[in-house]
Amino acid sequence: MLSRVANSIYWMNRMIERAENTARFVTVNFYLSLDMPDWMGAQWEPLVLTTGDQEYFEENYGEANEANVLNFLLFDENYSNSVLSCLLLAKENARSIQENMTSEVVEHINGIVDRLQTFPKLHLHMDDLEDLLAEIKSFSHVVAGCSEATFNRDEGWYFRNLGVYLERADKTSRILDVKYFYLYPSVEDVNTPLDNIPWFSLLNSTGGLEMYARRHGIIQHERVVEFLLLDPEFARAVSFCIGKALQSLRAITKNPPHLPTTASERELGSLYADMCFIETEHLLNRGLHEFLDELQTRLNQVGAAVQSDFFDHDIE
Repeated sequence: MLSRVANSIYWMNRMIERAENTARFVTVNFYLSLDMPDWMGAQWEPLVLTTGDQEYFEENYGEANEANVLNFLLFDENYSNSVLSCLLLAKENARSIQENMTSEVVEHINGIVDRLQTFPKLHLHMDDLEDLLAEIKSFSHVVAGCSEATFNRDEGWYFRNLGVYLERADKTSRILDVKYFYLYPSVEDVNTPLDNIPWFSLLNSTGGLEMYARRHGIIQHERVVEFLLLDPEFARAVSFCIGKALQSLRAITKNPPHLPTTASERELGSLYADMCFIETEHLLNRGLHEFLDELQTRLNQVGAAVQSDFFDHDIE
């Protein structure tokens, strides 16, 4: 497969996954603001902090209020990680490789981009965006279903999966990080019913509430962390996603597990091994935010290695 085509497949699907997860990311805060007591109100700054792009936000928006943060995360075409920017890039990648795509996927991408570009953006408020966020998530699921049903199981398929699972692992960790930044009125609220509300909302926003309930029953924050980070079967758990990404990478390189030849294989294999053997108690004692911060750094390093190994030297 041409490097150019593989690059477009990888980034198209990674951007679609990023858009969906940003929609989930915003939904976390929406559910939290609904579930927490009225006197606490909605908190928007945590959404900016967990993107790692607060410097851009402060320069262009200033105050982290509802309208500014929603425009920043959803509609800002100058911010490369906004939902609209991600889907515009996905659309461009799809256009460049139409011969490798099905018409249904292209039509759905064009449709959601048009929806976002024509959405009224004055005085943005979450009450007006709930349906749009649901549409973004549904769009991603439809594209995933079309791909599952129509893509050949060749290199393109594995580059698609590699992009999806690396992006999903990163964004699940960032959604979990919202809980770290969500402020409480006092330390006495930890391990009380008030403390359980954000964990419930996080599970609901990742689509994992029912699966968690079947596995563990009552909400316990140690088990929620373990479920979202280390569960070997939940499709949005970080460890599960890293494992699937590694399988896809090995299918591309055709190297046995004990003989990695690329930097991306070594980086991703090392990260997966660490995730398999870490214990929840250890990472909580170390500090959840600190662990997530390092995890995101390592996932970025894997992404950079994939880019260097496969895409930076275009094959004509």
